[in-house]
Amino acid sequence: ALRAVKGAEVEIAASLLADNVPVGDVLDLITDVNNDLYRRVTQAVLADLDTPPPVPFAVIVMGSGGRGENFLSPDQDNGLVIADYPDAEHDLIDGWFIEFSVRMTARMDAIGFPYCTGHVMATNPLWRKTQSQWQEQLGIWARRRGMAALLLADIFFDFVPVAGAEELARPVRDRITAIMADAPLFLNGLQQQHDGTRSALGLFGRIRTARANTGHAGEIEMKRYAIQPVVAAVRLLALASGVSATGTRGRVQALAEKGVVKPDDAEDILNAFGVVCDILLRRQIEGFKAGEPVTNYVAPASLRRSSKRDLRNALRVIDLLTARVRAEFTGGTL
Repeated sequence: ALRAVKGAEVEIAASLLADNVPVGDVLDLITDVNNDLYRRVTQAVLADLDTPPPVPFAVIVMGSGGRGENFLSPDQDNGLVIADYPDAEHDLIDGWFIEFSVRMTARMDAIGFPYCTGHVMATNPLWRKTQSQWQEQLGIWARRRGMAALLLADIFFDFVPVAGAEELARPVRDRITAIMADAPLFLNGLQQQHDGTRSALGLFGRIRTARANTGHAGEIEMKRYAIQPVVAAVRLLALASGVSATGTRGRVQALAEKGVVKPDDAEDILNAFGVVCDILLRRQIEGFKAGEPVTNYVAPASLRRSSKRDLRNALRVIDLLTARVRAEFTGGTL
């Protein structure tokens, strides 16, 4: 039954886009459905286990699920925030949460959320911590600023709670907001992680596509070369400005309210982000209905002339945004 709910997302998304519902609202709805499936799976696993949870806990999702930006085929990016408990009880309590995590991730996989190939799941102890451990972990990441710390923090920063005692996650979110607003060196390192990331727009306004040996000749990997540059740049500005929102649209709006981004620039960013998301979601729907694997690739040649023009203009805005953030956080030239 839950798999059927997941499968119905395609028709729902197609119907909403046909009714001219903004793509951001469609992605919001898809994400809400997905996060509700997490809640329902959590309840089902709890009902099946022989013993209740030894302490309260919250299931969290990261990545696009945390931002409210799920497309049609997200994998699992989840973790746990567990209430603090005495160290002497670790083996017993963590053993219960290992069993819970194994069952939860298996059920999510069964209903259409593939296991994360990078192991960003509650089955991995890196993503299964107590509230105090998470807050301590944030301080460690901010101080060390190593490659691993930057990568892990980048994954974690967009989390939201979706099931269980969701209030356990609030102090962790507050800690992120407070510590990152006063961590310029860490944010500088985070920017360097994304340095050199540009959109698919090449010289003279030509759209760069994948080479023949990639298996996607003539196509753009939209998440990597259109969506992620916006997500990363806006996240950096939000963290530096003490913005607690996790969604890209919410972050842009908050940045405009704080005066970090001019209103006209904010509108341009939101429009550009909407264009690239709309193009990718429509292509995923078309591919699904044609029985093709759902991917993040789009062939510009398949777009209408107006859509290709909109894509080119959006990519220009994205490059201006990433250039601004690069200059602001690293002192680099535009």
